[in-house]
Amino acid sequence: RLNKGVLEALVQCGAFDSALTPMGITRARAYAAVDRALERSRSASRDRERGQTTLFGLFDAAAPKSGRDGKETAPGLDDYPEVEQWDRITLLGKEKQALGCYVSGHPLHRYGDKLARIGALPTGKVADQEAWTIATVAGMIENYQEKIFKGGSGGKAAFFEVEDMTGRVKAKVRNDRIELYGPLLASGDPVLVTGKVSFPITDEPDEEAEPTLLVDEVVSLSDAVRKATRAILIHLTADETRPEQLRGLKALFAQSPGACPVDVVLALPEGARAVLVRCLEHRAGHRRQADHAVSLLLVLEARVHALQSARRPGVNVPVVQARPVRGDRHAAGVPRAVSRGHRARARPVAAARPHARAVGG
Repeated sequence: RLNKGVLEALVQCGAFDSALTPMGITRARAYAAVDRALERSRSASRDRERGQTTLFGLFDAAAPKSGRDGKETAPGLDDYPEVEQWDRITLLGKEKQALGCYVSGHPLHRYGDKLARIGALPTGKVADQEAWTIATVAGMIENYQEKIFKGGSGGKAAFFEVEDMTGRVKAKVRNDRIELYGPLLASGDPVLVTGKVSFPITDEPDEEAEPTLLVDEVVSLSDAVRKATRAILIHLTADETRPEQLRGLKALFAQSPGACPVDVVLALPEGARAVLVRCLEHRAGHRRQADHAVSLLLVLEARVHALQSARRPGVNVPVVQARPVRGDRHAAGVPRAVSRGHRARARPVAAARPHARAVGG
């Protein structure tokens, strides 16, 4: 029987994506519309039983409606509530909740090769480590539970599994560390777990022993990656970059000043590149980070437009760099664009999917 729980699970795992995505309906909106859909279904069933369906009602249901912007929309689109779209982590979490596995990705995909740079082992390689060596793994926490032991020394311990894209490894937290790490382990966020590798004692020498990680430390994976990041590299494609998206990136930099350098690389047609280097210096009492962030994308936007307008067959467009300089008006935080080439008029660029890569130490 199709009930509310079944419908919600189908929406969460993306079963309706092929029908809803072309109409611009997100999973969050479809999920919020489940109650309304069920109520309408019950009402329609009652009307059919009473024979109350009319010809005019059928015409009204099929007629296009006007949206908030005055444009006609397909029938029923306004029945989906306007709610905030699920972020990537929430969407994947709901897939896992509905199916027991991830469908459209994995929460660790976004970290790429950063896991290896911060010393995290794939869970499948923990069994290859020597007993009592220190190992670090990154992943999602599954099957977290706390147990109280009676008799003997008593006390409490927490047991869970760390799951990454290659498998799982069991882990155990002692009583004195549950209060410290328990909230983070139960948060549902990716974590970095460090501990000693332990193997069970067995009389069967040929039996493959399953390792357990005796936890010494647990930190948020995003915090660990951010701490290890020494520079951020953002790749943009000129053909897919719009001026308003550059301005949005500029605003993001202005809201998040810091000491981590950010380089923006714009890929131009025929293999040319425009590189904007943001040189940051973290000094107490100075706002140079924010100043550079505010002017960063203004320079990039102007120079990219000029380079694209001037692009001609057989002309090699050089790399463009914007750097803060001292001793003139640019020292206040306005980067100066340096180009070795011709001048041209600026024109708007055409769509943007920025891709950011953090460079670790």
